[in-house]
Amino acid sequence: MESYVYEAIEHGERCPVNVFITSIEISRFHWHYDYELMLVLKGSVAVNTLPAPFVLKAGQIYLFNSTQVHELRKTEEDNICLFIQITSALFRGKSEGNRRFQFYLNSQSESNMPAIGYRPFIRQAAAIGLLSTSTNPNPNPYRLQSKLYGLLADLFEFGVYDIHQSAAGRDLQQDATTLLNIIDYIRENSQEETVLEQLYKHFGMSEKTVYRFLKDNIGLSARELLLECRLEKAKYLLQFTDKPISFVVDVSGVGGENTFYRVFKKSTGLTPLEYRKRGGPTSGRSEIKGYLQYSTSEAVMLLKKLCAEDNNDEMHQRTASCQHPAGQTDCESDDLGRKSLSDVGQPGLSGTL
Repeated sequence: MESYVYEAIEHGERCPVNVFITSIEISRFHWHYDYELMLVLKGSVAVNTLPAPFVLKAGQIYLFNSTQVHELRKTEEDNICLFIQITSALFRGKSEGNRRFQFYLNSQSESNMPAIGYRPFIRQAAAIGLLSTSTNPNPNPYRLQSKLYGLLADLFEFGVYDIHQSAAGRDLQQDATTLLNIIDYIRENSQEETVLEQLYKHFGMSEKTVYRFLKDNIGLSARELLLECRLEKAKYLLQFTDKPISFVVDVSGVGGENTFYRVFKKSTGLTPLEYRKRGGPTSGRSEIKGYLQYSTSEAVMLLKKLCAEDNNDEMHQRTASCQHPAGQTDCESDDLGRKSLSDVGQPGLSGTL
């Protein structure tokens, strides 16, 4: 099994964002320093992350925070998703020092709703997606940046978030290296009963220090991370080998048979046998493909539809609010570019900005 935990993300030279559209089969537990905005355009995707797993459906949006561990899986229906990965440096201006922001943007949940609702965020994400599709090979970087910074402005002005303060003078690069080394050590030795005791000795760190360090960076304790690694090994064996379930129980290190079944069902919502039947054992498959093919034209159509629906609703609301007693309207055009994306999806947008 190859390392699945850390994902390195590269950005363009002129715009600190990575935008792509894909169809998800499986994206195993991983994390990255980027903030990642996910918009489901079609179907649904199962999201496994703290504090509880959920299903994100078409037209819903979710923001993964920096270093948030998560896993994505295909449901029974096909899906198309837009991902916008934003460098965490944009969230740490000079005045922010060592502060880290944790946002609560999840349109699947009714709690922590932004002051302006979710639709402006969906609209702006769709606009960014349109500017970045393969049908627009040379997007204007300034146009893309304007949409990106408009979205960030709304996050800070209208979104719900917490602020966490890091210790002054922390070396983030050194932290990243230490974090990766700890994760790799746990993953590679997860079958050992005393792996955590060995970890503390190997890195010369106390149990409390490791606990705080992991919690601050990926939101998991060492024991929680160890359990995730053991469950991941069990899932791999169930889905991609034909080994007996009794063998999987023994080598995973999760515990005895009863404990294994209880923990596995709590984590996946399925029994080991149900999980195997859903995925199916595959012999000779050494690489797990996370993405599936999708129709680019369909994705563009869905993005334009999201923009058009929101623009039509916004125009209707503005017109209704400006009605005179005689039934006439007197609305001026919206000068706030990030509040009105009327140019999205219109002829001439792609490649001629």
